[in-house]
Amino acid sequence: MRIALELETQLHVIISTTTALSAWLFDHWSDSRGGEVGAWERYPAPAESWYSATFHRAGHQSIIQVDVLGGAFLVNGRPVGRLPEQISESECYVRLFRDSIFDVQPAHGGRGYKTRIMGGACFGFDLEEDGQVIITEEREVEGQLVKATLVPHQSFQGDLPISFVEDYSHWLVRGKGGKASVYFRPIQFDHPDNQYGCSVRGAPYVLHVDSMMVIRSQDSSKLVDVRSDTFHAISSVLRRLEDPDHIHIFRNDAKAPEAILPRRLLERGAWGAGQLQNLHFQIIAGRSVRIISREFGGEVAADQNIGTLVGLQHGLLLETTHEKKLLLPHSEVLREIHGNHCLVKMNLGHLLNPPVFVYSVREDLRELRGQKDRVAWLYLAKLHALTSHVLRDPFTLRTGTETSLGLLRSARCRGNLSNGADVPRSEAERTLQEIARLSPVRQSKNGAEVVNFQQFCALCAHEGFAFLARDALQEISEQQALSGLQSHHQPQYCLERCGSLAQRAYFRSSEIFGLPGRLEAEEEAAAAQPCRPWQPEPWHESLGGCQEVRDVAFVIFGKTLAPPPERRPCLKSLLLTNQSLQGCGNVSCEEQSVGTWELMSGDGLRHWWLTFFRAAKRGSKEKCSFMLAYFASRWPHCVAHLQVLASICLHSNDFRALDPPAYSLYIQPNERDLNANTVQGIIRRHLRPFKEARPQRPTHRQQIQADQEYKARKQEHNHLCAESLQRLQGVVNQRWLQKLRAVQVHDCEDHMVQNALALAGELNGCFERWWRAAELHAFLEQVENTIQQFGGASLRNLLPWSSRAVWGSCPAETRTLPPPACRDAFNLSEPLPSELEEHPLDDLWEAGAPKEQFVLKPTPAFQPPPRRSAELQLARDEGCSAIYAELSKPLHESWRLAQEMKLPQISDGCFPTTLSDDLQAALEARQKETDGAWQRVLEAMHGQGRFDALMRSCGLLEEPAPLYVLSRLLREEGQLTQ
Repeated sequence: MRIALELETQLHVIISTTTALSAWLFDHWSDSRGGEVGAWERYPAPAESWYSATFHRAGHQSIIQVDVLGGAFLVNGRPVGRLPEQISESECYVRLFRDSIFDVQPAHGGRGYKTRIMGGACFGFDLEEDGQVIITEEREVEGQLVKATLVPHQSFQGDLPISFVEDYSHWLVRGKGGKASVYFRPIQFDHPDNQYGCSVRGAPYVLHVDSMMVIRSQDSSKLVDVRSDTFHAISSVLRRLEDPDHIHIFRNDAKAPEAILPRRLLERGAWGAGQLQNLHFQIIAGRSVRIISREFGGEVAADQNIGTLVGLQHGLLLETTHEKKLLLPHSEVLREIHGNHCLVKMNLGHLLNPPVFVYSVREDLRELRGQKDRVAWLYLAKLHALTSHVLRDPFTLRTGTETSLGLLRSARCRGNLSNGADVPRSEAERTLQEIARLSPVRQSKNGAEVVNFQQFCALCAHEGFAFLARDALQEISEQQALSGLQSHHQPQYCLERCGSLAQRAYFRSSEIFGLPGRLEAEEEAAAAQPCRPWQPEPWHESLGGCQEVRDVAFVIFGKTLAPPPERRPCLKSLLLTNQSLQGCGNVSCEEQSVGTWELMSGDGLRHWWLTFFRAAKRGSKEKCSFMLAYFASRWPHCVAHLQVLASICLHSNDFRALDPPAYSLYIQPNERDLNANTVQGIIRRHLRPFKEARPQRPTHRQQIQADQEYKARKQEHNHLCAESLQRLQGVVNQRWLQKLRAVQVHDCEDHMVQNALALAGELNGCFERWWRAAELHAFLEQVENTIQQFGGASLRNLLPWSSRAVWGSCPAETRTLPPPACRDAFNLSEPLPSELEEHPLDDLWEAGAPKEQFVLKPTPAFQPPPRRSAELQLARDEGCSAIYAELSKPLHESWRLAQEMKLPQISDGCFPTTLSDDLQAALEARQKETDGAWQRVLEAMHGQGRFDALMRSCGLLEEPAPLYVLSRLLREEGQLTQ
């Protein structure tokens, strides 16, 4: 204590005899620059540790109070602290400082706050009575203290191009003589260029308030006013490539004026340069005005019509003495019908990657040649399709539909051609999906075909767009699956345009399209096939595939335990996906054959899992066992889900009460809750658009007034749309929370809604889709919970017919199976002799055909089978019918020749009696054996063979079965015919 009192005494002596406290003030207080501090006075007891002084600067004074023991520091009675929320949450503060938090000090004069010096600058904050935030900066620039005030960027709205307003912060500096300048600097306060402050080096552009001119710092060029006639004339030409609000025009007395398009970044690797740069155009005024591109060397053509892409409102044509180039913005494309004319416009406000494509106009070949980029060719094919008409283009001498189909069929849009270094793969998939949507949508309603031609004439809405886009998307999906990348393919756009109605319409109108509009033979064959989305199978060795098929076969026949719980698949991950899912509906597999199941299931288990669930729960175990064993050979990667179906079949009583929802289709079943983005998008589509066009006035003054009135009306319309959107979203959310399945029409009535009935119908469609997905999710949870009860228990034996008793009586050692060998997936381990005669389905699965010991006698009298109905004949594939016909003709001919051919007669006396009798007996036995063989072949061809009873019991003769199934089951019959 004595030492502390002695130190305090010495501290007061130092303060009273030196200027140490003043020096501390200038170092600690950032607002003390350029001021003077008066004498320090010590307060009497009990506040003898406090000192006060008067600070003077610029005619203002402040009272400074310091506690030398406690460390407190006050300016006019205000302590150091944080900024008020009105300042830290204001738009100006967030735009410059984001979420940064500063320790601030009271400013001199009693108003506002000051930060400490950061990066050579001190920022000040003040709050006006009207709530406006004032931000200032003090920084030493070239040895002088410069004070700048932030100008809100909204102040320049409409006076400067958008990038000058949105991409910079604006600082007002008042110089000597009352001159003021606004410096355009980077927005973020910690940007490296901000260290130079309000100087030519730190600001790329400077606005001189007295002359109202924006000067470019690097070459003193002046920005042309956006309201001037010069800007209006030049932008009317360049607006085909860029929105006028994003065009910069500079003039300089030392060189020709230039126009800059800052958003049009070009990767010049294809033309000689190696970095991204803007587009520059030089304006040369002489007898005529010429606009020349600095990057491509050509000038803007006076006639922008090239004879193709007729109706396209955007795109800039450049020409030289030797060649022409067409610059096309890369953005969303809209097609509008105005009477008998079609206009194709681009949304220049939202650019994609890359922002622009460059095409060479090849007049000798009559085509547009793009750069080495798949997206560029796909984009050109889409534009040709959108601008197509029934008449041919004067340049290409083909219609837009024919040109687009030719590009889509070529290697430019297909194969392994890359998308470029900086272009994501999703751009190619997105463009292909847009091309697929150009094909008409055909639906069958009430026995009639309803067609939506998407604002195209019937001859231009070609079904080939969807067919070719589907094949190209499948190729991209396969490439990305092999490379481990995720595909952004949404197959629903192709599935609804590649159905049987679209196939029939294409083949009916193929003669009308002519040769250029026809697909290739391979493409037509692919279009005629059922539309099945490609599903990549995981890579596995042949031994691993055999083992998976063995596993599911042994589970089905009761020779092994159930899979452990950790191997049980998640049904929700199998079924709840973005792709459409076939529900059970009224479809049942209980009375159908394996061949019918094969035709229904396609290439994957997922689409028909619900139907297989009902068959496993209610169908016969023998039939279900053969079905699951057969599908195990088709889908070895789905072995876990097939084992689940086997468990359901074995424990059918436990699943008797579980019925899947009776819906025939689920669209995006993974969405089982209200999606706010989907609802918002639906409501926006049904709101009234702002259809008023921008007015054009003869004089500049009238044009300014008309533009202001136009913007006011547009803002009012947008405000009303936002209010209606918010109200309708609230109504939809309330109806969903009330667990209602529909929205009433009166809920959607609003003065900004075009058609309340259509809006309610689309919302109810989403409601129905979400409710179906929720019911499916609840059902799958019940199935999984029930399956978990049998996780550790062994499966009961599932054996065909009367073999259960024989199987149970066999000793355990006789049922031990040999270790699996590396054999084909269809040839599993051979059964034991004790099991051979009593296990026909085991034999069928193990050997591919029943053994000789199992004999079914043919029917005594041959009866021709009944003719199949017309429906069954139409259901058979035409290719299979042709193959059957080609196989049957030589068999029938051989049988006829064998019946008609007679053996040569052997005359007596040619041989000894015993030898002649033996030879005659051998010839008669051979003839009898031959007659029997051909008779069995004939009976087999007509469905009366000795194995047909077994096949009929398995369900294979109820419907036409695939050829590869018959070849495996009738292996021994085939050997007899050879």
